[in-house]
Amino acid sequence: MVGFFIQVDEPEVQEFSWSVMVPPYSKMKERLDLFDRRKICKDHKFHTGFLARVDHKWRLSFDSNSVTVLVVLPRIDPEYRYSMRESQLQLLSNEEIKSIQTLCFTNDQSPSNRRGTAIRWFARWCNITFYNNKGEYHQAWNDSINQIRILLRVERTSNLRNTHAVMDSLEDGLRYQSILENGRRIDCSPFFMSDQFSDVVLECEGQTFPAHRFLLACRSPVFHRMFSVDMKEAAEGRIVIEDMEPQAVIEMLRFMYCGNVSMLRKDLWIQLLTASDKYDMPTLKILCENEIVKLLNPTNAIELYVTADLHQALLVKDKALKIIRLSVLLR
Repeated sequence: MVGFFIQVDEPEVQEFSWSVMVPPYSKMKERLDLFDRRKICKDHKFHTGFLARVDHKWRLSFDSNSVTVLVVLPRIDPEYRYSMRESQLQLLSNEEIKSIQTLCFTNDQSPSNRRGTAIRWFARWCNITFYNNKGEYHQAWNDSINQIRILLRVERTSNLRNTHAVMDSLEDGLRYQSILENGRRIDCSPFFMSDQFSDVVLECEGQTFPAHRFLLACRSPVFHRMFSVDMKEAAEGRIVIEDMEPQAVIEMLRFMYCGNVSMLRKDLWIQLLTASDKYDMPTLKILCENEIVKLLNPTNAIELYVTADLHQALLVKDKALKIIRLSVLLR
């Protein structure tokens, strides 16, 4: 065992997602106007990420012309302080994002909230029927919308000056340090999946995702070369990706903009591993390897060993080989 101290100054930000199917807006508005009241959804909790380990809850409520999100986070914690970052409310039609609304949270400054063991954070989106876009009014929430998705971004800051990390080997320790050091970068999350200043799109299975050449070039030497020479992608501002699913493309962009990845099924982690090798993003590769080793078992060890060998994923390759050897010995 190798023990060492790593200075951790930067806060950690994780994104938590929740979605719900909704009826046509006109029917919902008619019902709310008729009874002149607010629809309040029941309290929810997240069971993944760092919020799974702390007492918290959040609630969504809406009336005929506004949506309010309440998040309750712990005030007193021996290790961390928690706060809300800028988040998103997405309107979808048949799984396709039609509109993205920014949620800016403020904490409750009432005397009762300042004395309690928890802090309440509020964000509200008013005038949900219309939003202003380039001086014109468009109906954002119309009857074609059948799903809303909330993406809550929570910040966790350590109360301790140092974090003691104990790794299985010096190599694993250096990998962990590399992830931390690469995470200390300018926060580009407000531009994730945003059309603002976008000058390139990624296309996958008929879906398009807005992006920014400068950021892609900073994160990936492959994209840097692509935009630096006279290639079709640079001229058209469109990059067609045929070897990934749309969800994997979204998570690759999420990592490039936000520095984190949502929980994924096994085949998507493998697609991300392939993308990290293809686009030369070593930090993403380390993250994928750390998740894939958790999925290793005697049934899939050979398959994942071949995949790891193809993409030079040394951590997965080493762990898979150990499982294969052990399985042979136990026969």
